[in-house]
Order: sequence, then structure tokens, then C-alpha cells
Amino acid sequence: MNEEPGMGSGDASEDEGLRAEIKRLQGELAIRESRQRDTRKRAAVGQNRTRNIVSLILLIVGLVSLLIAIPVLWLNRTVLTTDGWVDAVGPLADDPAVQEVVANAAADEYSRQVNTEQLVRDQLPEQSRGLAGPIAALIEMGIRQVARVVVSSDVFAGIWTEANRLGHSLAIAGLNQVQEVDGQLIERAQSYNIDLRSIIEALQRELQKRGINFNIPENIEARIPILQTAQLSRFYNYVVALNTAAPWISFLAVVAIAGAVGLSLNRRKTLFYLGAGIVIAGLVLLIADSIVKMRIVSGVPSDAVFTPEATGQAFDTVTSGLISACAAAILLGLFLFAGAYALGPSPAMVRMRRNVRLWIYELGGNRAPGRVGLWIRAHRNLLQVGILILAAIALILPVNRTVAYIIWLAAGVVLLEFLVEFFGRTAPPPAHA
Repeated sequence: MNEEPGMGSGDASEDEGLRAEIKRLQGELAIRESRQRDTRKRAAVGQNRTRNIVSLILLIVGLVSLLIAIPVLWLNRTVLTTDGWVDAVGPLADDPAVQEVVANAAADEYSRQVNTEQLVRDQLPEQSRGLAGPIAALIEMGIRQVARVVVSSDVFAGIWTEANRLGHSLAIAGLNQVQEVDGQLIERAQSYNIDLRSIIEALQRELQKRGINFNIPENIEARIPILQTAQLSRFYNYVVALNTAAPWISFLAVVAIAGAVGLSLNRRKTLFYLGAGIVIAGLVLLIADSIVKMRIVSGVPSDAVFTPEATGQAFDTVTSGLISACAAAILLGLFLFAGAYALGPSPAMVRMRRNVRLWIYELGGNRAPGRVGLWIRAHRNLLQVGILILAAIALILPVNRTVAYIIWLAAGVVLLEFLVEFFGRTAPPPAHA
């Protein structure tokens, strides 16, 4: 009977010791778990920082590649292919400054070939031959007027196209050191020329209709030099080198931008920066185009066949495709920029999105969505992402991405997104106070 209290006291001491040991072990476990959480958090922070850095690097690489790819692809279509070049310079046939240059060059060459003053002198009596100079000057003024009529007629467009087609083919053959084209021996290209023979022949026909019947030699050599050898050869070599790298540059741009968006922890913000970067790239190309134009025009001698004004007009016409591509890129960038901003967490954007969803929900009234609507509601996010993927595919298709193309594409995306939201409509969440 006397031992039971002692045994109870020992059990209590052992229980207290066990509780203390459990408490100590629990404390150690808590400390160990806390350290493990801190380690995982630091590792996650490190991984997130690495992903953000890699995403930023890929975004910069993609934008730089895009900045290079746009003019390179334009050069490939315009400079290296004869059809592309003819399409680019075709509108110049309607340009008054270019028409004036061609008319003067054709008239001057015609007068030189027929030697107007000598012909007039031969047909005048000996005592009147002193009038040969003034009469020849009047005839040459008439020839110049008729030349202007020729270049302003509908016939000139076809002559201009074929002259440029021949000139480009011969220039490319000469730059590539081709020995023969259609049985014609080709030397190393000395310049890019516009052949005037067809224009002079048309001029002669018009003069014959007006009673001026001078015979010109057959197979005359009459050309307007546009670019000299050093400029043309150097420029052509640069374009060929860039054209070789063009597929890789374009592929790098697409992969880098896709990788930047895929690795980003905040894809909305990445798209926001991507849109801003595309806008900046387009503006940089437009500024570069203006600088190149100023340098080319300022380098034209005052006595050159192509005047500075005609050179500037020709430059604008030839680079119109590049300008359209830059404008389309800027419009696309603004679309991405505005779209990413609209999806942002700012109170104004949250309120705007809720109001839009509420308006679409009320637009449907109390009508049940139906079986199709229920399916769209269940797959709404997937459908909306699919629409954006299709739009991205449309942007990289090998088509002429003009401003109108981008506008229609953006309008199509907005319409499809609206239809998905309308047929799969649900009530928006209540606004927070």
C-alpha cells in the first residue's frame, strides 16, 4: 500500500520527461521544416529569377532578329528577284519627275544619234546655213515636247516595265558573273541601266506622225545609268549575304519570341513589352529609311541624269513595300501593347473587363445558352487561346502583311473572341467594394 504513491510519482516524472522530449523533437522538426521551406523558397526564387532573365534575353534577341528580318525579307523580294523589282519600280512610270528625266534623256539621245543640226544644215541652201543652229534648236525643243507626250501616254508603262525587267536581269547576271544570257554575252556589270531603245523607237514613231522623219542607226546603245559599279557591287554583296541568313534570322525571331513568352512567369507583362518593342523596331526602321534617303539624295550630283527630286521620288516608290511592312509592324505592336494593358490588374482595367462581360451577359438576356453554348462555356478558355494561336500563324504566313491585313486580322480576332464570350456567357463576378 505504501509503494503505490512512489510508483505514481515516478510515472508522472517519466510522462513529463517524455512530453519534454516530444516537445524538443517537435521544435527540432519545426526548425528543420522551416529551414527546408526557406531552402525551397530560395531555390524557387533563384529559378524564377533565372527564368525571368532568360525570358528577357530571349525577348531582346527576338526583337533584334525581327528588326533585321523585316528589311532583309523586303530586300529579298525587291532586289534579288526581277519580278519583285519590276513590281516595285512599276509605279514610277506615272511619276512626273521620273517621266521628265526619261523624256529628256530619250530626246537628248535621239538628237545626238541623228545629229539634228547637221541634217538641217545639209538641207538648207548655202546662204541660209547660218540658220541651222536656231532651226535645230527649235526642232530639238519639239522633239523634247513629243518625248514628254510619249512618257505620259499609256504605252510608256509597258515600255518602262520591260526596260526595267531587262536592266535588272542583265545587272544580276553581270554581278553574278554569268557569261551568257539568251545568247548575249554579259560582262561584269558596270552599272544598273535603263535601256532607252524602246522609248526612242516610240519617240521616232510619234515624230513621224508629225512629219519629222529622221532615221536613227539600228542597234543603238542608249541607257540611263542608275547606280555605279562600286555602289552596286558592294550593295549586292551585302544583300546576298543577308539573304543567305534570312531564313535563320526569321526562325530565330519566331523561336526567341515564343520562348520568351513561354518561359515568362508573367506572360501579360512580356506581351506588353513585346508590343512596345515591336513598335520601337518599326519606328527605328522608318527613321533608318529616312536617313538612307537623305544620304542618297544628297549624294546625287546636280548634273546627274536622275535629278535629286527624281531620285527621292524613286526611292519612296521602291521602298513603299518596306514602309508598309513597318507600318504593319507598328500597328501589330500597338495591338499587343493595348491588349496586354487591357488584361492588366489595374482597377480601371478590372472594372472595364467586368463591365464588358456584364454587357455581353445582358445582351443575351435570359435566354438559355443551349447545347452549343454549354459546350463553348466549358471550353471557353481553350477556344480563346486557339483563336490567338491561329492569329499568330496568320502573322507568320508568307503573305504581304500590309496595314490593311493587320487591321482585318485584328478585327477578326476581336469578332471571334466576342462570339465565344457571347455564346458561352456567364454572369460576371460581383464588383468588390
